[in-house]
Amino acid sequence: MTHPIETSGEAVFNTLRNLVLKFSAQNETPIVPEVYLSWDIDNGDVSATIDARPGELIAIDSKVNGEPRWVTLNIGLGIARLTPGDVVTLIADLQSSEVANLPVFIRSGYDGYSKDVVLHSPLPSSEVAQVQTLMHTIRHYEVSERDEAYQTLIVELPKSDFQLALGDARLMLTPASYGLRSAPETLSSIAG
Repeated sequence: MTHPIETSGEAVFNTLRNLVLKFSAQNETPIVPEVYLSWDIDNGDVSATIDARPGELIAIDSKVNGEPRWVTLNIGLGIARLTPGDVVTLIADLQSSEVANLPVFIRSGYDGYSKDVVLHSPLPSSEVAQVQTLMHTIRHYEVSERDEAYQTLIVELPKSDFQLALGDARLMLTPASYGLRSAPETLSSIAG
């Protein structure tokens, strides 16, 4: 059975794949439904041009002023439950103007609270387009006790001028019941 975040993620990626876009992005204003840039407006400003052509997801050309604490690409995945032992896999075809390691996390939001599942490894990017695969086994301390929450995939972008092109992406979730792990379990990983 396909997990809800896979279905939602694929719907968003398909929307981006089929659009031709070119415009200036505004903070927390949807590029398409469920996709937006966010930055720390108290400490900086971002002038971002969004460009996308059929067959690719999104290209961002960004000029950063000041020292924002965050600049992120946010992709809404809808309401779903993440459970300990689930394995999240992100496959991304990425190219950027500089070598960078972009932290990736899934934020679970509910009743004004949020909790983050930070993927073990950042998403590496370079001047040459490369397909990268990240896998992360969700630990018990990373998820809420709630049955369901609104899930958002968040990629931390550089806090300085950058160009980034996301050619394609796929998000998958393997349920804990399948027994897959992204890394061997150790006593310390079990203890949290």
